[in-house]
Amino acid sequence: MNNFVRNLCWVLFSILLSLGNSGCSESTEGNGSSTGKPKVLLSPSEVYFGHIPGGQSAERTFRIYNSSDQILRISDISIGGANAGLFSFSSSELPDTITAYTGVNLNVLFKPLTTGDFSGTVSVVSNAETSPDILDFSGKGSSSASGAIYFERIFRGNAESVGLTVNNGYILAGSTTDTLTEDRVGALSRMDEYGNEIWIRGYPGIKTAALNDLAPTDDGGYIAVGTTGSSLTSKQYIYIVKTSQDGDTEWEIKDFTLGSSDEIAEAVVQTTDGGFIVAGSTQNTGATGGLRDALLVKIDAGGNVSWSQRYGSSEGEYATSVVETDDQGFVFTGYQTVGQSFDLYMVRTGPDGTLKWEKRFGGADRDRGNSVIRAEQGDFIAAGYTLSAGAGGQDIYVVKTDSAGNLKWSQTYGSGFNDEGFSIIRTNDQGYLIAGVTEGFGQLQDVYLVKTDNTGNFSWEKTWGGSGEDGANCVRMVRNEGYVVAGYTGSFITGTEAYFLKVDNSGNIQ
Repeated sequence: MNNFVRNLCWVLFSILLSLGNSGCSESTEGNGSSTGKPKVLLSPSEVYFGHIPGGQSAERTFRIYNSSDQILRISDISIGGANAGLFSFSSSELPDTITAYTGVNLNVLFKPLTTGDFSGTVSVVSNAETSPDILDFSGKGSSSASGAIYFERIFRGNAESVGLTVNNGYILAGSTTDTLTEDRVGALSRMDEYGNEIWIRGYPGIKTAALNDLAPTDDGGYIAVGTTGSSLTSKQYIYIVKTSQDGDTEWEIKDFTLGSSDEIAEAVVQTTDGGFIVAGSTQNTGATGGLRDALLVKIDAGGNVSWSQRYGSSEGEYATSVVETDDQGFVFTGYQTVGQSFDLYMVRTGPDGTLKWEKRFGGADRDRGNSVIRAEQGDFIAAGYTLSAGAGGQDIYVVKTDSAGNLKWSQTYGSGFNDEGFSIIRTNDQGYLIAGVTEGFGQLQDVYLVKTDNTGNFSWEKTWGGSGEDGANCVRMVRNEGYVVAGYTGSFITGTEAYFLKVDNSGNIQ
């Protein structure tokens, strides 16, 4: 979420708050204040910076909003508290007045020097009836003394996928809001090894949706896919963009279509021939009620469509993740509707997309696949969720098959509440790590990491987040020194922002 949308949310929230207070026990004189003095709203009520490597910095934004029809006159804005020296304003120009029903954004830097928990405050002294108004800061310093770097970062926008770059950094795919057009556009964000944002690039060819997946390419650039349309109600097209290492567009496909209905791109992988395979879905031409067919689209290295194939029946089928096989064919997972429910769906094809086999896994209730990878000896692992088995509620569901799609084992993981796996990877010890969400640890929703051994036996679990809704969309292993997790957080600001973690092999930040 960019500053414009965040500011708008704060304005609307502040106006609603002041209107809600006007009808209570305290009478007013119609000026938004019972005393004739301005009222101040600091948003959010507390700013959390995350775990930041020692010597690095993080920047967060807070807002001073004048929720009355009086002029707010500010005599002092200062940083104090136990660790005031670790916090500073990004700009030396601070406001001295704020007109009625308007606000000002201020950016604060947090730069920890050592490992530990740190806190500070901002005090706003003004002619407001509540002066001084206080905002609390908190953050953590993480250690890189062992040579490994771990962090917890919060950024504008959202993060659907993460990849590793050629210079020890990271690339995130998701969306942001164009500050000029106010359109939601697909975006790539380049991060250094400490999680600092180096650049963010918006791609106006994709509107009203996010880039859903990305893959680093052999030439050091990136391939990313999503869905684009002129509005939320218009036809949606598959969008594919190939960029340089700096995020500059080299070519794009933004009008791929198989008919009059929407096409959706969920996943992309670079293939051994230098091209790309895209997985998603399209309208099922033989059914009614909006059911869909799973879809694969093969692209060559220059961005030309080589072939596309539908997979499905009179039911609805959806592809959410794809992997290339040893024989240059493909396996994808997703889900297939079965009456009023659906099953985890897996399909294997040849190099030209010809169907080799299709399988369904699950029980009487809803079961879905979100991520698929190759395992040892030609096997495949898919992760998603099940309502048909497990500890109760919706549980993480992991299925392992042989090369012919025959079930070797399945496992569920969860808390008794709703849990779901969105991404699975193979780890150095030949086990697996699943990243997703859980509602089972006393919060609305947390990032959920589950580690297993090679046969799916539970090893450990970790949660990350705050009191709001947080979740993980993607996880990747980092050069034998832990994992990076891309997702979202609604715990530390109004709305949601990108949530980016680097944890060690036990799921912790040191």
